[in-house]
Amino acid sequence: MPTIFGKIFGLTTVNISTSATAEVFNPSGSGVPIGSTCLKPWIMPNCDSDHTTPLTNPNCTGPSVAPFIDPTSGVIVHPGPAPGGVIGETLVLKPGSPSSAPAPSQYYPVDLPPNPSQPNLCPSCANGGGGGGGALYRLNIECCNENQFVCGNIPINFENGNMQGPTQQGVSCLINEQNGGSGQDILVSASPLSITGGSSNPNAALIGLTGLTQSSSIVTVPLYDGHNLCPGASCGTNATIVGFLQVFVNSVTMNGPNKGDVNATVLNIAGCGSSGATGGTSTTPSSNGSFVPIRLIHQ
Repeated sequence: MPTIFGKIFGLTTVNISTSATAEVFNPSGSGVPIGSTCLKPWIMPNCDSDHTTPLTNPNCTGPSVAPFIDPTSGVIVHPGPAPGGVIGETLVLKPGSPSSAPAPSQYYPVDLPPNPSQPNLCPSCANGGGGGGGALYRLNIECCNENQFVCGNIPINFENGNMQGPTQQGVSCLINEQNGGSGQDILVSASPLSITGGSSNPNAALIGLTGLTQSSSIVTVPLYDGHNLCPGASCGTNATIVGFLQVFVNSVTMNGPNKGDVNATVLNIAGCGSSGATGGTSTTPSSNGSFVPIRLIHQ
């Protein structure tokens, strides 16, 4: 930078630098609520069908289904790699009706309006459809919607109708899965994370390369407390977000009665703060496409 008084001593410029320390912060059980953008338009109940103890979630169907996240403390009930923990757990995400009892691995398609101040980030295969309904839902799978989901009680608008087709089309585009069910990135290991670039990876330099830790197949979905969203077939307009689940999408069922089912592997999980998942606002610490924001420690 140019100097003012330093010129007296023959110094016309000086170099100035600064440093800061930051950390990747998983808030589970910390009392700090978080939020995330770039989520997929699915909301899932806090139900972990692979574990039954030490806690159970009475909101979930099935005998003694444990929650992913302790709703009281906000901590992960079964941290670490499978089978003891949730990392590496395989799931088949199936669409459900909000009027039915919540079940593990069942998701509800939701309407995520675009952020007018931050355009969606989309791959070249995105359909670019406007309006709402199935076209918007598919676009929100294919693209990164910059609207933020936060911990706590938030408004939810459910998508009506059969979304099997838009789900299959949107996921196929997102993960670069071709019509024959191939071409997408391949998960080698969930812990430690290792991915091999698929034959249809848009970055030619990554095709066949093993050891990747980033992929368009990595997605995050919000977890809600798991209560019946439509008691007596009368849907409410709010749900309580208790955490976020990150999965690797291995494939999507292309045809048949299970068309649109999403085959996935759990990569990570984060619970909302120990304050009962409350306190999230539009200014809550957030991350783009994940749930572990980077926070400044000191500068």
